[in-house]
Parts: sequence; C-alpha cells; structure tokens
Amino acid sequence: MRLWPLLLVAYALTAHLSVTYGYPLPAALLLATLLAVSLLRALRARDVGSLLFLGVYGLATLAMFEFAGLYGMLFLPPVAINLAVAMFFGRTLLPGQTDLITRIALHVRADRSERVLRYTRRVSWSWMWFCLGMALLSAVLAVDAPLEVWSLFANFLNYVLLAVFFLAEVALRRVVLRDEPESGLRDTLRAMRQMDFRLVFLKPADRNDRFAVADEKPSIKARG
Repeated sequence: MRLWPLLLVAYALTAHLSVTYGYPLPAALLLATLLAVSLLRALRARDVGSLLFLGVYGLATLAMFEFAGLYGMLFLPPVAINLAVAMFFGRTLLPGQTDLITRIALHVRADRSERVLRYTRRVSWSWMWFCLGMALLSAVLAVDAPLEVWSLFANFLNYVLLAVFFLAEVALRRVVLRDEPESGLRDTLRAMRQMDFRLVFLKPADRNDRFAVADEKPSIKARG
C-alpha cells in the first residue's frame, strides 16, 4: 500500500503537534485509525503473525492508556516500530536462514561472492542492533525526558537517524566492497520495492521464490 509512508508521516507530524500544543486526542484518533486499518488488512489476508502482533500491541496500548492516559498511547509507536524492524531482521538471522540484506543483494545480482555475502550478513546484524538501540532510547526518553524532547526524537530524529544509518552503510559498502561488481542505490531500492517481505517469515519449503534455494547454501548461512 503506497499510502502507508504518507500516513506514517502524517501521524508523526500530528503526534508532535499534539504534544507541542498539549492536546493528544487528534494523534490518538489517527493512531487508532491506523491500527484499525492494519487489523482489517491482516484479517483479510489471514496473516496470523500480523494479527498476533496487533493483538499484543492493542493490549499494550490499553495498558499504557491506563497508566498515562492518551499520551501513553503515543509512547508506544516509536518503540514498537523499531522493535518490529529488529525482529524482522532477527528472524532472518536464525540458524538455517538467509538474512534479509543478503536476500536483497541476491535479488539485485545472483552471482555474489563469498566476501559480499559475509558483508551483507554483518549488515543485517548491524540493522538489528541499531533498531533495538533506537527502541530502547525511545523508551528511556518517554520515561525520563520532557514530552517535547521525547516527541522531537520519536517523531522526527528517529526517522532521520534511520535514513543516515542507511546512507552511511551505502557509503561504507562502496569502500569495503570497492573491488566487487557494484550495484547502485537505485538497483537496491528497486529490488526492495519488488520483494515480497512476507516470504521472510515462511519456511524455505513453503516459499516459491528464488531465495528458497539460497537458504540451502552453506555459504550464506550463519556467519559472524
């Protein structure tokens, strides 16, 4: 759904303005709308994983509402989004799995060297730890920082830092893998748009994509 990035931007802006002006109701209503749409999509797709995640998130939202009112509901999204991304990477780093960055790299070019595959797996580990750190920082700021400081980080700097981390890795890749056949940023973004990321959570035997074979190659399994 191409509208999701716009909806997330709209939520971040609404949440920050709600905190700034001390009126959290608009952001809470928009958040509830986004959750309802997500739930309907998951029900329609019979996506058990998404339904489980939304169920846990819903219970956590009710708990935060009881603890801190409407503002409590706004504390959860930055933590939950970063945790979900970290779990997404972590799922592909389990033994016997092909990590997410390697999948994308193979989608761009199938003839990757051992050196590239080692690098891409380490990048997946880096993304997982980075997102866990961002989730922890969001939670700490929600507890200890003024609302305005938390909101500035959670609704703006959080996403700026994600973009900086992504671009920094692209720059590092050009240095570390300078002797390897290059795939440009445009190719990588195109591959990400074309991938069905739901396949990440299926077993190799249940997938009908090009990465099912890759999962069986010891050269791209668990490496440090």
